[in-house]
Parts: sequence; C-alpha cells; structure tokens
Amino acid sequence: MVYYEGSVLFENLLGREKDKRKWLKNRDKAFFGSSQHYLRSILKGTNVTEGFQTYRLVKRPNPARLADSLINAKLKYFRKLANGSFLRMDSIKKWSDQQRMPRLVSYLYNTPLSMPDLVKRTDQQGVYALGFQDQLYVVYGKNKQVKAGEFKPDIAEAASATTVNLTAPYAFFDNNGVILNPAGVIFEGAWGKGRVAQTLPVDFEPNEKK
Repeated sequence: MVYYEGSVLFENLLGREKDKRKWLKNRDKAFFGSSQHYLRSILKGTNVTEGFQTYRLVKRPNPARLADSLINAKLKYFRKLANGSFLRMDSIKKWSDQQRMPRLVSYLYNTPLSMPDLVKRTDQQGVYALGFQDQLYVVYGKNKQVKAGEFKPDIAEAASATTVNLTAPYAFFDNNGVILNPAGVIFEGAWGKGRVAQTLPVDFEPNEKK
C-alpha cells in the first residue's frame, strides 16, 4: 500500500493559448469521476445523475476454506508419512492449496445505497462525516451495471470503480469534496491510482459540464 500526505501549491503557468486549453481539458478529465467530484455531488444530491452508483461490499469467511486446525493437522500428518508416494504428495498438494485459499471473500450487493443515510452534518459548519459498515464500491459512468454475488473485479470496470475502506469511524470532508482526515480512509481502484499529478486546487470548478 502506498500512502502520501502533504500540502500542494498551485500557480498559474505562462503558455500559449493552445497549451492553456490543453491544461484546462486535462484538469477537467482529472476532476470528473474523482473522489472530489463524488463527494461534491453527494452534497448536491446529484451523485446518481452525475454518473455515480454506490454499492455495499461485505467480507465474509470463505466457505470453501476449511478450519486452520484441520488444514495444519492434515499437512503435518501427510508430511510425516511422505516418502515420495504419489498419493501422499498429492494429499500434501491438496491441503497446501487449502492453506493458500483466502480466509475471506467479498460479496457485492447490487442495490444502490442511499447516500443521505451515510453522510451526516457535523457540529462544525461546512464539514461532513461519511460513515458506513463494511466497504463501499463506487462505480462512475452512466448506465453501468454491477452483478450481485461473490465479488470478482471486472478488468473493464476497474478503470472507473473504487473500493472505499474506513480506518477511522468516519471520513470527514468539506464543501469542496476534500477529505480532511486522509489517513482515515483507503481507496483501492480508480481513486487509489491517482497521484499528485491528478491533484486539483481545492476550489476547482470544471470548465466542461457533464
């Protein structure tokens, strides 16, 4: 996991009009579909019409993985008996495969969440709290659909989807859609790939409307 935190200073660059138009276009591209765009749209109540869908993603014990005590006992037993026998080596492989299975699997609910239920005002004016159980799966792009059931990330969807995890009780953010406690939230996927190059001024307003 990569984590970075700090302050960014933006200054207007001198350049040809052609360059300036290109820079503005790149800023718009960085904004649309970003966490900043998402959080602003929630406050306006336009997150769905602006192309965002939010789903619940939960982790549960993997039903295909047997208990550690059984796996370890079987491995110990067959390793003790192993003498090159194909049958015993095959058994060791079987239980080693069990040991490598993930302990948890993720399940996706394909009923979109109502964001007003997850975002609350705080005692501080202009500061809001995003809180939820389990994880959020945010997809950007109009008319995108997700399937319920065991969660297996779709490569084609990965460029526009983000998994949101909280490491604190709440993720606090302001009217600009800027997260105030960045260490309290983890993004995996589209937002997690953003770096300083995709950072925008906190009060940025897109030139192009979508």
